[in-house]
This record gives sequence, C-alpha cells and structure tokens, in this order.
Amino acid sequence: MSNPKSIYTKTSKGMMEVAGKTNAGLPRDIKNVLSLVDGKLNVAQLQERCGLPMPKVLEALTALTRNGFVREFVVEDTSFPESNLDFTFIEQRPSAPPPKPAAPPTAAEEKKRVEEETTRIKAAAAAKARAEAEAQVRAEME
Repeated sequence: MSNPKSIYTKTSKGMMEVAGKTNAGLPRDIKNVLSLVDGKLNVAQLQERCGLPMPKVLEALTALTRNGFVREFVVEDTSFPESNLDFTFIEQRPSAPPPKPAAPPTAAEEKKRVEEETTRIKAAAAAKARAEAEAQVRAEME
C-alpha cells in the first residue's frame, strides 16, 4: 500500500503509453493518473489533481506499478516527525588518540634520501640541457 507522500515516476513503458506510441488499453482513470505522474508530485498531490478518491488513485498506482508503467521513486520518511528532532544534546564520544609522530629518519635513511634527490635533480638538469641543445640545433637548421 502506498504512502500518500510517496512519489512515483514513469518508466520508459509509461512514457511510451502517454506519448501514444503504444496502446495498452488502459482504462481512462488509470491513464489519467499515469499522465499526471511526473516524479515530482506525491500521491496526495496526484489525487488532488485528478479528482479521484484516494482509494482509486492508490488502486491505479498499484496497477501501473504491477504492469511496469511507473515505479515508486521516493518515499518520504514519516517515521521521525520533524517536531520530535532535538539535537540540543549530542552525546560526546571519546575521540581516537592522536597518531604518534613519525620517528626521525636514521642517518643512513637521510643519506639515501639526499642521494636519490641529487640523482633526480641531475637527471632533470641533463634532460633540460638536452632539450635546449636540440632546440638550438633546430633553430640553426631553419
């Protein structure tokens, strides 16, 4: 059973039926409900727009869902009325201890890091010099 705050949307089959590209032989009342389904109106709003009694609208939506013309898109949660939400007291939970700082690198690790950085800088400088030399040769050839 649908909630009056449920929102329905048409499936591709439902869109084809409304566009007149198919003829499923839907009764007029059900086809009217299908044409109003837009993914924005909830069941209560659909009932207001089509003028049918709520049981008929629910029956139409059930038939349309069962036959694949619509699907329930959103159900607004009414289990927690907004008036009952009170966030003035929020339980404070102990936080996790801060992470321990990393141990300083040993002399051997620091030496290796410096050597790797030096090698990287030298390689970058050599690549830059090579690119500049190639550009100069191209410029002289023109």
